[in-house]
Amino acid sequence: MQHRDSVADASQHEKQLHNLLLRGYSKHVRPVKHDADPVEVRIAFSLVEVLSIDENNGQLSVKAWLTMVSRRLRSSVSHYSV
Repeated sequence: MQHRDSVADASQHEKQLHNLLLRGYSKHVRPVKHDADPVEVRIAFSLVEVLSIDENNGQLSVKAWLTMVSRRLRSSVSHYSV
């Protein structure tokens, strides 16, 4: 799937999926069902390319994919051809 700059650039199916996933979602509210529940965060890191290594300064520059999964943003994607 190609990166899109905005929802306006997306296909109709992508727009429908985006609207369904974000319906009622607020970034200002903790993503839990009950106030006492902990926030579960799952992060996946996929290294794409090592860009540079600076051994003297202990720096590594990379190109990578970082993906975060939220339990509140779930849907049956089989209904969409994205």
